[in-house]
Amino acid sequence: MKNVIFTYDTIQNGERGEACATILVDDAQAWALQAAFSGKDHTKAGYFLRERGIGFCWSCEHLRGRGYVENSIKSVKVEEA
Repeated sequence: MKNVIFTYDTIQNGERGEACATILVDDAQAWALQAAFSGKDHTKAGYFLRERGIGFCWSCEHLRGRGYVENSIKSVKVEEA
């Protein structure tokens, strides 16, 4: 199992900041997510995986009471769980 860590921008009360969201996934899914966001996977599956990752970040921020800044994902790191 791996942790996938997304780093991106948020906005709250007009102030922009940086945030992270982490999700635990199996190894193959972790590497697929990293490939999808690194530009190495230009397939339809890669596109949908990117969209799901963006949706995950968006959801995390809205649950925290902040807004996700569109197209602001800066990095997607994979670490051992």
